[in-house]
Amino acid sequence: TSPPLEIGGAFTVCGFGYDHVNDKYKLFGIVEKKQCESVARIFTFGPNSSWRTMQYFPYRLGDRNNRNFLVGYVGLFLSGTATLNWLRYKHFRSIFISVVSLDLVNESYTEFSLPSRDSDDNPSVYPRLCILRGCLAVCYETKKTHWTLWLMKEYGVLQSWTKLAIIPHHPSLFG
Repeated sequence: TSPPLEIGGAFTVCGFGYDHVNDKYKLFGIVEKKQCESVARIFTFGPNSSWRTMQYFPYRLGDRNNRNFLVGYVGLFLSGTATLNWLRYKHFRSIFISVVSLDLVNESYTEFSLPSRDSDDNPSVYPRLCILRGCLAVCYETKKTHWTLWLMKEYGVLQSWTKLAIIPHHPSLFG
């Protein structure tokens, strides 16, 4: 059990997961304190519960120019790696989407690329990030006819992205 959390603002981005190395549950949040002022914090649950402010976590839910932001409020927890994962969207002369990963053991972040889109993928539709078979996975929509599903078989290794399936759209799901 832990004492009640004093957050001190509203979460704009968050995630919850288990640090298997230190045997601790952790809550990550970007807390909006005042308008345009936010801080990234990690709460460690347990008898000696505590908040720690991350010195540098460069991504926020959105920026004023809407050119660089995380897609989704809640990070996906991947248990085997003790990471929280979000899609990052960046638009500057071209569209770039990557994965931002927060390591709950080291309390540090990394970023890595998604697999390449096919030339006929719909760039106006965000890919979907998910967990499948204990691995990170991403789906791209292609010409509103099908989804392409990619699986990262070895976490963080770009060469391990593997095209797993092509799933046709079912006509009754789209109107």
